[in-house]
Amino acid sequence: MAKMIPETRVEPGARGELRLYRYLKDGLPDDYTVFHSLPYLSAGERGIFDHEIDFLVVHRKKGILTLEVKGGEEIIYRPKEKKWFSVPASGEKRHEIKDPFDQARRNMHWLKKEILNRGVFPGAEDLPFAYGYAVTFPDASVQTKYFPPHVIPELVIDRDGLDRVGERIEEIMGRMRRQGSRAMSEQEYNDLYNKFLLPEFRLTASIARRLEDEEAEIVRLTEEQCRILDFLRNRKRALIQGYAGTGKTQLAVEKARRLAAEGHSVLLLCFNSPLAAYLRRQLRPEEGKIEAYNYHDLCIRLAQRAGLPYEVPGEEDPQRRRRFWDEEVPVLLEKALDVLDVRYDAVIMDEGQDFKRHWSKGVLKLLRDPKEGYLYIFYDERQNIYHGDDLQFPVRGEPYVLSENCRNTRRICEMASRIGGIDPEGYRYQRNPEGEKVRFLPYRDPAEQPGIIEDTVRKLLKKGVKPAQITILSPRVREKSCLAGVEELAGCRVVDYEEPVPPDALAFSTLKRFKGLESDVVIFCDMDGRFPIHDRKDQYVAVTRAKHLLFVVHDRAWSPPENPPENPPESPPSDPRDARHESQPAGQRDARTESQPAGQRDARTESQPAGPQDARTESQPAGPQDARLARPGSALAAPLDGQHEDPTSGNPQNPPSVKPGGQQEDPTDSPPTIKPEVTRG
Repeated sequence: MAKMIPETRVEPGARGELRLYRYLKDGLPDDYTVFHSLPYLSAGERGIFDHEIDFLVVHRKKGILTLEVKGGEEIIYRPKEKKWFSVPASGEKRHEIKDPFDQARRNMHWLKKEILNRGVFPGAEDLPFAYGYAVTFPDASVQTKYFPPHVIPELVIDRDGLDRVGERIEEIMGRMRRQGSRAMSEQEYNDLYNKFLLPEFRLTASIARRLEDEEAEIVRLTEEQCRILDFLRNRKRALIQGYAGTGKTQLAVEKARRLAAEGHSVLLLCFNSPLAAYLRRQLRPEEGKIEAYNYHDLCIRLAQRAGLPYEVPGEEDPQRRRRFWDEEVPVLLEKALDVLDVRYDAVIMDEGQDFKRHWSKGVLKLLRDPKEGYLYIFYDERQNIYHGDDLQFPVRGEPYVLSENCRNTRRICEMASRIGGIDPEGYRYQRNPEGEKVRFLPYRDPAEQPGIIEDTVRKLLKKGVKPAQITILSPRVREKSCLAGVEELAGCRVVDYEEPVPPDALAFSTLKRFKGLESDVVIFCDMDGRFPIHDRKDQYVAVTRAKHLLFVVHDRAWSPPENPPENPPESPPSDPRDARHESQPAGQRDARTESQPAGQRDARTESQPAGPQDARTESQPAGPQDARLARPGSALAAPLDGQHEDPTSGNPQNPPSVKPGGQQEDPTDSPPTIKPEVTRG
C-alpha cells in the first residue's frame, strides 16, 4: 500500500480524483509515495500564477511521475479547434477543459526546473533519475484507436485500467528511463524530500549560560506544520488553531514573508501592544511590504489620519470607556477606511481568539479585496481569557490544527496539558528536551512570597542564569501584587516589563500583558486559585510563557491538577480590556470583579470592569506613536498631528480627544516622552 500525502478518507462510490486516490493507495507497493493535490506557483512577465499537480508519484529507484486527472462520463477532443471537452456524470452540459496532456507536460517541466534550482543535485543540468507524465480518465474508457500527435496510448490510464493501476504506473515509469538515468541514492532521495517536497522550516534560538543539560533550545516546526504552510500556499482564507507554544506566531510571520515575497502588501494584526512590537522586530528592513499593528492602535491612527472626531471617556466612567473601545473605535475604523486609501492584499491575525466577533467587519474592510483577499487567522481557544462567548471568525471551514509544541520543555508541556485540559493525543512534545521539573513553592502567608522569590532568583543566578532571562508574572499589577514596594531582589533591580530589559534587572509583568510572549525562566507568583482571574485559562497562559524553567509560588490551599478535567471550566464572560487597566494606581479604579457582589471581592484582582485599556497600558506615557509603529515608507508612517494613546500599550493616562474638525486637546504643555516599544520573543 502506497504512502499517501495527505491522508484522505475516500468513501465508496467516489468519482474522479478521489476514485483514483483509492486505486493508487491500494494498487501501489509501500515503497511508493503519492502526493495528492500538490500546489505550486509560476512567475512570468504577466505575473504570478498558481497551479496544481493532481498526483505526483515518487519512487527512489524508478523516479517521479506527474499525473493529470480529468473526470467526466465523456471526454472529447476536437482537433480542428484544438479543444477538449468534458461531460459530467450529473448530466450537465459539456464544458471546455484544458488540454490534460499539455498540463501534465508543463507540470513535469516545472518540477524538473524547481528541483534543479533548489540544489537537490548540485551542478546537474538534468535530473539523474527517470521522470515523466501521464493522464488518467478515472470515469471514462478509451473508445478510439487513433490519438492526436501529442498523445500516445501508453501514457493514458482510463477507467478500464484502474484495476491494474499499479502495473500501469510501473510500466509508464519503466518507459521513462533515458540513457544515463539511474536510481537515486538514499542521500539524494532524502534531499529531494528535505529540500523540495517536504522542506522543514526551522527556527533556532540558543540561550547563553542556561542549565548545563540544555546548552541551546531548538525551536522546531514539524513536518506537519511545514506541510500546512505549503499546503495552504494557494489558499486565501484559513484558520490555524494551535495550543500555546505550537509556533503560531512564527508561522504567521513566515506566511507574511512568503506573501510579501510574492509582491503582496501584508498587515500583521494582533490584540496587544507587546506582541505587535515583537512582530515588528521579526521583520527585516527589506520586508517593507509587511506592517504590524495591534488592533486598537491601528483604529486610532487611521481615525486621526482621516480627521474623525472622537472623545475618550475618563476613568470615572468605566462602562462608557469600555463601550468606546469595544463599540465606537471599530466604527471609527470603518469610517476612516471610507475616506482613506489604506488597503492590504493580505491580513494575517495572530492571537485571533482575543478579537471580538463584531470587529470582523472592519478587518475585512482593510483588505483590498474583502471577498477574495488573503485572510489568515491564528488562534488558541484555550487562551480565550477575554471573551466568554463562542469564538466566531470571518473564515469558513474547519481549522488546520498545529499539534507539536516547539517552545517549552516536556515537563512544562505536561503541566500545561493538565491545566488546560488538553487531549494528549492532539498535543505532541516528545522531541522537546525533558527539562527540569516544574517547581511548586507554597506559602502560608502572602507576605512570605518576596522572600521565596528572592531565594529562587539567587539560586538561578548562581547557576549562571542572567537576570534578564527571568520574568516574574502575577495575575495582579505590581502595586497590588506580592512585590508591591519591592525594588530589588537578590541584588537585581525589579522593573516593569519593557524591552530592552536592562541586563542587571528582573522583569515584572501581569500574565495578561505577557500573553503571546515567552521567557527562558518564569516565576509565577500570587497564585491562590480563589478568584476568577486565577481560573485554568489564566494558569494555562502563565505556565506556557516559560521556555525552560517554571516556578509557581502558590497558596498552600491550592494544588496543581494531577489530570486534565473531563470538561475544563470556562472563564467567566469578561471584557478583553479587563486586562488592559492593570497599571492604574490603586484608588483610581474600581477594584471589584464583574462576577461577584460588592463586598465579596478582593481589591487586588485585575478583572474589574475598569475600562478598555487596562493590561495593555501599563508603562508607556502618552505621546506620538509614529516612530515606533510604522515602517519607513509604509502607508501609515507619515507623522500624525498631535498625540494619541495606544490602547494596548499600558498607559493609564487618557489619550487626547479629537474634537470635530480634527483638532486635538493636548492635556499638558510640556512635550511628551516617546519610549521605544520592543518585546522579547
